[in-house]
Amino acid sequence: AIDYSNSASETACRLITMGTVLERMDETDPDALVINRLPVHNYAVYLPVRNTDGSYGKVPALINARECVSEDYLPLTPANLSRVALASLGDAYGWSRGLNGEDCTSIHHSIFCCFGLDIPRDGVVQQQVKSMPLILIGGYTLEEKEALLDVLPLGSLLNFRGHQMMYLG
Repeated sequence: AIDYSNSASETACRLITMGTVLERMDETDPDALVINRLPVHNYAVYLPVRNTDGSYGKVPALINARECVSEDYLPLTPANLSRVALASLGDAYGWSRGLNGEDCTSIHHSIFCCFGLDIPRDGVVQQQVKSMPLILIGGYTLEEKEALLDVLPLGSLLNFRGHQMMYLG
């Protein structure tokens, strides 16, 4: 989350979801104020905003250094994939971003964004990505499903009718 600020209340405490890439502010002057504060123990970034005329703009913001932030894309390893995927365990499920949460396909999109992979947000479109390990599970017997799970790579997406899950072993 963006740090609290009295002088930038329109962007203060804004929730930034996993996989979001933000432009980092130039650090040439470590004593320069960012939204009326020194950026010590914070990441100084720009948040994208819509200007009053509808055009793109950006405003400074601070993210506390205690937040889980990566300064680059993570290496796509089984350990990193598991860690990132399990970080959302217990978060509110929000179909189409309801309840400030993510639904099954948007969480997969966010997870893979952490590794620099921009998969589609929509499950139907995800099925068309040939390089994505996505398995349609419907129609298999229990024994066939168990055999399939024995050989799937970690991070494979399992599609059921109306839902999707990520296989983590």
